[in-house]
This record gives sequence, C-alpha cells and structure tokens, in this order.
Amino acid sequence: MEKMTPAQFVTWLIKVVADLVGWVLDGTRSVKSLEAVYLAIQAVISNEPVQVTVNRVTKTVAAAKKFLRYGGKHVVEVGEQADRSPLKAGSGIYFWGNFHSWFGSTLKKLTGLGTVELDWWDTIKSAWDREIAGELPTDYVFDANTFGIIIGRMIAQQKNGGAGILLNNGRANLFYVRDVKDPSVLRAVFVRWFAGGQRWDFGASHFVDFQWDGGRRVFAPATADAPVS
Repeated sequence: MEKMTPAQFVTWLIKVVADLVGWVLDGTRSVKSLEAVYLAIQAVISNEPVQVTVNRVTKTVAAAKKFLRYGGKHVVEVGEQADRSPLKAGSGIYFWGNFHSWFGSTLKKLTGLGTVELDWWDTIKSAWDREIAGELPTDYVFDANTFGIIIGRMIAQQKNGGAGILLNNGRANLFYVRDVKDPSVLRAVFVRWFAGGQRWDFGASHFVDFQWDGGRRVFAPATADAPVS
C-alpha cells in the first residue's frame, strides 16, 4: 500500500474538487460522491490515517507527526578497540545520581563496535517519553554498552562543548537505554552541556517519568523505517 505525501494529497484534493465542479455542472454524480473528500479532510485535520481511492488505486494519507521533526542520519566512528569511551566522572563530565547508579559501573568495561549509524529528531513541542517513543521506529532502544561507546565518541568529537551533532546549548540530548540489571526496564537518558561548569552532564529517569520541552534532540539506532526527510 503506497503512502500519500502531503503534497500528493493536495494534488489529489485539487483534482477531486475540479472533478466535483464538473460533476455538478453536468449532473453526472450525486452528493454521495463528496463523502470520500470529507473523510480525507477530517483525517488530515485529526492527524489520523485514512484510505482513499484514486483512479481505483487505494492509497493511505499518512498521519502528521505531532511531537518530532526528523533531522537525518549520523555516523559515529568508534573503532574496534575496547574502552573507547572517555566516560569517567571528572574533568568535563558529570554523572548525576540515577545515571551513576544505573550505568556508571557498566561504562568502565566497554567493547568496541566499529561504525554505528544513528537517526535523530528534534522535539517540536512538549512531549512525554511515551509520546516521543510513539513516533520513533520500532527499534529505538540502545543497550547500555552501545550507548556508552557512541556517546563517548560523540563527546570526544565535541570536547569542551564544541559544535557537532549533540546539542550544546544546555538542552537535552535524549537516548532510550535498557537497564543493565533488567533489560526489560527502559531508562530515559539525557546528556547536556552545562556551560557554567564547562562539562557534559549525564542524567537518567524512569521511562514516562518526564515531559521534555520542544527543542530537545532524540537519538535512536538507524533503521530502514525512519523517515527519508
């Protein structure tokens, strides 16, 4: 089943309206013909998917994203060596309570991964964890080892809060990470640059505990079902 982009939907709608004008003038269609247009418009307004028939081909009008705007893909080169992460609390890095308790010890014994590709999004308005997750691809969760390696490399590339893929304006960069002791438990991990302390702060919360404002960045393992634009 093919999805209609917003531009395709508008093109389809213009054609249908033009057809309706012709039908009204020549009397070849009844008012019942307006039903498909009405349903499609209502679905777009409500951000819900709807199926419509265009020249006998069924298509889906995709629901609009409410909370996230897709940014693109990012490749992290981490190499094959063990312990490539600089994640040690101290100069330039600080672990807050929950993060230190849940992940601190794990990040001292990492194994290399080579190249890791990520997808990323920006929040466009306030959203809870469950609302953000609802707009991410199915496989949006990191295991602790993978997270530790890639964030270590990303921070190394933005030493002292330099410019890069991570937000460095004090706003959170979000990663959803499996708990080390119980992988069925999901944690919301944030990383942000604290200019006043000249350091990267790491924190974590229980999934769904927190509502994130707009302008935050969300990362997930790259997948084929992420948006193309």
